[in-house]
Amino acid sequence: MIPEKDFAMKQIVLILLGCSAGPVLASEPAALRFPHVLLDEKPPQNPWIKIVGDLNADGRPDIILAPMQLKSGMHHIAWYKAPPDATAGNSKQHIIKEPVETVSHALAVADSDGDGKLDVAAARMHQEKHPQEVDVYLNTGGGLQWKRQVIATTGSYDIVAADLNGDGRTDLLGANHGGSYQPVELWRNGGR
Repeated sequence: MIPEKDFAMKQIVLILLGCSAGPVLASEPAALRFPHVLLDEKPPQNPWIKIVGDLNADGRPDIILAPMQLKSGMHHIAWYKAPPDATAGNSKQHIIKEPVETVSHALAVADSDGDGKLDVAAARMHQEKHPQEVDVYLNTGGGLQWKRQVIATTGSYDIVAADLNGDGRTDLLGANHGGSYQPVELWRNGGR
């Protein structure tokens, strides 16, 4: 047993040793920087729908935009090639589909046909004039040529691309949130 006087002295010595090393403080993390880059001065009208995917297989994430929420308007679905320097701005716009009614409400990117190139799925919601299509735009030329395939005429407010049944092909899942037709739908990709 350590006598009380010796125990107190050892505590003082330990405290002084700890203080002589100076306070140990975690350094503050550097502030995050978000430089502003102007992508396009004239994007698709009301470009609310935005997703990212490497459409031209150059290893950089391209940006895909679609118009939304302007019933009876017409515009286009477009993508922008990611420049080697992401801070360069003013990327070149490439049209996927023109014209489309400005009620597109969902985009998804996936290799739908199994050719190794990312394709774009688009859905227009219940506000569109009939038919309210869910389309897959097959990437047939490095993001510069597209073949449209209509997979449904029931529309969808949102879509998700995923292999939902484990067969190696990307399926689409979606649903409308308004109008007279509102089920959750699965469009299973049966391949070619």
